[in-house]
Amino acid sequence: MNWLSQRIAFVGTGQMATALAAGFVRELLMPEQISGYDPIEAYAGWLLRQRPVKVCGCLIRPQMPSKGASIVILAVKPQVMNDAIKPLAESIKLNDKSTPLVVSIAAGVPIARLEQALPSGTRVIRVMPTHAVSDRSRSFWFGDGSAATADDAKLISELLATVVLSKWSVSHFWMQ
Repeated sequence: MNWLSQRIAFVGTGQMATALAAGFVRELLMPEQISGYDPIEAYAGWLLRQRPVKVCGCLIRPQMPSKGASIVILAVKPQVMNDAIKPLAESIKLNDKSTPLVVSIAAGVPIARLEQALPSGTRVIRVMPTHAVSDRSRSFWFGDGSAATADDAKLISELLATVVLSKWSVSHFWMQ
């Protein structure tokens, strides 16, 4: 995988996004490959204020969460998902070049709900860490949506290997 060509945008810039971004920068990505967007304006700077990530120079974009991103990570609380997914869906519709892979780490938000809210054909993967991401001895489960490919699953597996040491892939039926 050519990681230098990948761009990751976080929708939600809280503690989970911060932990993930720090792991990605520590082992795989350059700081300028990461950006963030937060549907709650008061939280938009969290990612930048955190010491491990602040030094990476991550950029907070107030609009167009998917612009230029190859992967968009939905890192919001379930109760904020509606506010987060609407601008993402619009951003994807306006992006003529390519549709990013959308990865959700939101608990309790089924793949079917994400696919319904996003433009048709959007590739979706849902990831659930089994324990805190900051503890690298933990694992994650992930399930793929109807448009996600085997290459998408491999990509996410490689990316998340930077923050956890073991992983299990589960079918998207388990994740619904």
